[in-house]
Amino acid sequence: MSVLESLLQKMLDKTDDLVVVVDEQGCFQWVNEGAVRFYGGTRAQLQGRSAFEFIHPEDLEVVQERFATWIEAGEGETDQVDCRLVGAGGRIRLVAWTAMRHPGPAGTEVFTCQGRDITAKRQAAARVAESEARLRTVLTGLLDGVVTVGLDGIIRDASPSMEGLYGWKPEELVGRNVNVLIPEPHHSSHYNYLAKYRATGETWILGSVREFVVHDRHGRPFDLELAVSRVDVEATGETLLCGVFRDATQRKEAERALAESERRFRGVFDQEHQLVLLVGPDGVVREANQAALELAGSGTLLGSPLWEAGWWARAERYQEQVEGWLEAAWSGGLVKSELELLAPDGDLHTMDFSLKAIQPGTTDGALFLVELRDVTEARRAQHRERSMLRALATIGESASILAHEVKNPITSINLALRAVAKLMGEDERLALDDLLERLRKLERTMRRTLSFARPLELRRGRVPVAELLQGVCDQLRPEAEDAEVTLELETGPGCPPILGDAGHLEDALVNIVRNAIDALDGRGRVRLTAAPFQGWVQLVIEDDGPGIPLSMRGSLFDPFITSKAEGTGVGLALCRKVVEEHGGSIESGDSPLGGARFAIQLPAATDSSLRPEA
Repeated sequence: MSVLESLLQKMLDKTDDLVVVVDEQGCFQWVNEGAVRFYGGTRAQLQGRSAFEFIHPEDLEVVQERFATWIEAGEGETDQVDCRLVGAGGRIRLVAWTAMRHPGPAGTEVFTCQGRDITAKRQAAARVAESEARLRTVLTGLLDGVVTVGLDGIIRDASPSMEGLYGWKPEELVGRNVNVLIPEPHHSSHYNYLAKYRATGETWILGSVREFVVHDRHGRPFDLELAVSRVDVEATGETLLCGVFRDATQRKEAERALAESERRFRGVFDQEHQLVLLVGPDGVVREANQAALELAGSGTLLGSPLWEAGWWARAERYQEQVEGWLEAAWSGGLVKSELELLAPDGDLHTMDFSLKAIQPGTTDGALFLVELRDVTEARRAQHRERSMLRALATIGESASILAHEVKNPITSINLALRAVAKLMGEDERLALDDLLERLRKLERTMRRTLSFARPLELRRGRVPVAELLQGVCDQLRPEAEDAEVTLELETGPGCPPILGDAGHLEDALVNIVRNAIDALDGRGRVRLTAAPFQGWVQLVIEDDGPGIPLSMRGSLFDPFITSKAEGTGVGLALCRKVVEEHGGSIESGDSPLGGARFAIQLPAATDSSLRPEA
């Protein structure tokens, strides 16, 4: 062996690669130390053995066919094949073989084969492929769009969901500059942002969620949420920026709708004249409308227990009461009471108090709605009305005494004055006539007052509307003609009869029509109409006179209120009493004719309403 051959063999023995020489049948003619270490045994023991003995059974057939085909073809100096080998101790390695042809003795060929262990490389490649597959699966399943970007601004990868978001397919985005996804003013400045980050490591976008209005590739605007994080890839040493893109359009629309709903709620909530509060289960006030805050004045209301509000006239009484009310309302009940509150100006206000649970029986998020309505004026009016009713009741109880004590003297005085008048001259008779008229007025006032105070005895029956109104017109026609007033009567078709007392109803209508004639003060129109009205009968009396003075509209039906110099102030009060005793209602207002209008609703007569009770 020459020196060169010796050096070459030493070099081949030191390599970890498997180097073997085989004949045309694949039998070993020579092996290096690397092959001996892998296959086991010695060179002498391996000499003449078939290399195919060490090929994994699953790869053997493929390798044998490949080797035989290469030899038979007689073309190509080299061939390459990968296969698994089974070495000493049963260890399995994946080896990449490169084979070369050489001339052998007596016209034969030998083959030098170099095998390199690629097991670790192939395993690493498999792991990388597996990792890539997992990553691709994750990206494919993401609803949000995800892109990875190098510090040069070029998109390295993109999730399929970017197509649904921007209209770009992932393969269309890869290789593009990321500023294609970024709106102005950041689009134009994006390169400078990245250059500054590469130079200083500082950026405003990492670790935060930003909101933009962007456009997709077709120009459609939408609200975008963008979160960017930094990713350092250990295998390559590359730094990537990972961006997560989320369509925030629906959320922003919901937020805008919620804000608008809140604005409308606050508008309604604060426009309520009554006090409205939202109270938690602990009694602490969570929300209050403007009216409640104004009544509380400078005192603390929000965030404080309800019983500590500065408006309680006697706060020490209410803490235990309010706690009891909350417990009752929590069970689903409605709590109502009447309380006294102290306004900032020191006035006491009577309040109608109600409390109910918005979600009764729940423990999480339970709220109570508290409403307080100022009924101070209503209670004062009721007090005045009760006082008047007591006074009228006293008059009613004394009616018989008054009738006996007053009527007889007035009659006697009338007779005496008439007798005296016959003995006096013309001037003295005029004075006595005036006195007689005053006595007659006093008698009429007494009679009307007593009739107002005395309970009505109604004899209900079927009252034809046309006959009722015609009777009123016939009774007042002489007075109307003297005053040059035209009476008009209109009865709508299909108007049902009224269930009521014809006499009392006619007296009430006569009173209203007579007032209208008096108000016209010479020449004018008074119109009486009747028509069905939502299951009732509506009677309307209106004129073209001066109308009802504004100063009297609130007290028009109160007793002893009149605008006429000769009036008693009992007529309209008695009319309302008659209408309400029939179960109806009466309202006053302005007429399209230009004057006053009185609308009366009365129950219509039906067969069942006239049926005698069992």
